[in-house]
Amino acid sequence: MEEREERNLELVKSWMPRIPVPEVDLLIVDQMGKDISGSGMDTKVINRGVYGEYNIWDTAPKVHRVFVRGLSPKSHGNAVGIGMADVTTTRVVESVDWAATYVNGLTSNAFGAIRTPVHFATERECMERVWPTAGIFDPAELRIAWLRNTLELGLLGLSENLRPLVEGHPGVEVVGGPWELLFDPAGNLVDLWEEIPGG
Repeated sequence: MEEREERNLELVKSWMPRIPVPEVDLLIVDQMGKDISGSGMDTKVINRGVYGEYNIWDTAPKVHRVFVRGLSPKSHGNAVGIGMADVTTTRVVESVDWAATYVNGLTSNAFGAIRTPVHFATERECMERVWPTAGIFDPAELRIAWLRNTLELGLLGLSENLRPLVEGHPGVEVVGGPWELLFDPAGNLVDLWEEIPGG
């Protein structure tokens, strides 16, 4: 019985959504929110804990920096989990309903989940300021993964240097690219999903 339970546990773990590479320097998350995960972002996808832990899951890729671009509309400003991000924009911080966020974080005793991350005026500045802190000094070597949110991993963007790791990976289809990371005149990322077939 115990042996069968262990096999079942391994099987269930294999079904968990995950980024299909072993290590990411910068993870871009378009939206976090209560409708996506009770903790705002799935902790096993971003490899963070709500108490401030980094890279705690050995079954998930090692993620050095997390950049959150926005809150989901259905969160109604509740940004519990934002403390798991390393960087975000000032726009996101100003959109937070801090009263609701604090109640949620304090009730769950997850102080790390409600801390305010470092924030900058534009997404370009967020990326330019945070990527060197991942220990990579040549931007061409930066390993980037880009998600809509941690609930929707059916389509994700990966930097070209990660492509060899996913080509031939079971369950992964490379649908095109490469595409360049572009910024609009306001310094925000141009939506990658408009470029990807099926996006």
